[in-house]
Amino acid sequence: MKDILLLGYAREGSTRVKDKMTRPFGDTTLFDLYMKRFTNINKMNNPFKEITMAISKIDKNLWELTKKYDIHISNRTEYSARASITDDCRKVYHYLEDFDEEYIMWVNGCFPFLKESTIISAANYFKKNDINGLHCVKKVYNWIWNPKTGLLLNKENSKKMSTVHFEPHYESVQCFHIYKREYLLNNNCYWPFIKDNPYLYEISDGIEFMDIDTQEEFDRCEYIYNMEYD
Repeated sequence: MKDILLLGYAREGSTRVKDKMTRPFGDTTLFDLYMKRFTNINKMNNPFKEITMAISKIDKNLWELTKKYDIHISNRTEYSARASITDDCRKVYHYLEDFDEEYIMWVNGCFPFLKESTIISAANYFKKNDINGLHCVKKVYNWIWNPKTGLLLNKENSKKMSTVHFEPHYESVQCFHIYKREYLLNNNCYWPFIKDNPYLYEISDGIEFMDIDTQEEFDRCEYIYNMEYD
């Protein structure tokens, strides 16, 4: 059987949206939604051997918020909390050395509408199939352009006037990944990017998979959240 650690992590140093995880989001915060999601999963019949949220004590607001929830907390170093994800993965993800699961399922805390059932279904699919990594994608029927050259990348669609007749492409949805723990630590990369590693797990396009990377996206998602939960 595949052992999976369910992993979340957050930090306060957001550059594109100031205080993104701790500022008010409707009647809550993105981090509270994140922790509630993990808490709910922990109470459900789930496929995970362990669950942890990685936070650094230097991020005092986040650390204080964790005290409201009964979820295991991994203490990140200051380097881990401040470094780029492309830096030395053994230092960025040092806390993964404390676990022995073969696989990690990381869930992104910037998807406020992501459902617990979606996370569990993806993990169960992964465990039941002969694949070593998983990455979410959605189908895109459109022209795709190179911004540097101004040229069309998917030239097979260049003669088609309507997108109805396009050959689809896959676009990444960064809501969660599944990868081998040791592969990440040893290679500074989630997967080798060969066929089925990662396996491309197709999801539908809807509010569940709305990501927050910019202030405009934050405002849009907060508006929807207030409409849904008022």
